[in-house]
Amino acid sequence: GVSGYLVKPIIESSLVPTIAMARAKSSECQRLKKDVQTVSKRLQNRIVIEKAKGCLMEQANIEEKKAYDYLKQISQVGYVDNLIG
Repeated sequence: GVSGYLVKPIIESSLVPTIAMARAKSSECQRLKKDVQTVSKRLQNRIVIEKAKGCLMEQANIEEKKAYDYLKQISQVGYVDNLIG
C-alpha cells in the first residue's frame, strides 16, 4: 500500500524525509510479517502439543499435567524432533 506521497512540483527538501518515512514503514511491515510468522508457528506447535497431550491422556490414562510433563521431557531429549521432522 501507499505509505506516503509527493505532490508536484517535487521539492528536494521533502524528498529525503519522504524516502526515510517509506523505508521506515517498509522495515516495520517486514518486522510485522516476521512476527505474524512466528506467532503462526507457535500456534501450530501448540495445536500439535495439545493433540499429543490428548492422545497420551486417553491412551495411557494419565492426567493432563503428567502428559504435558512427559511431552516436555521427551522434547528436551530430542525425541520429538525425530518423530515430527
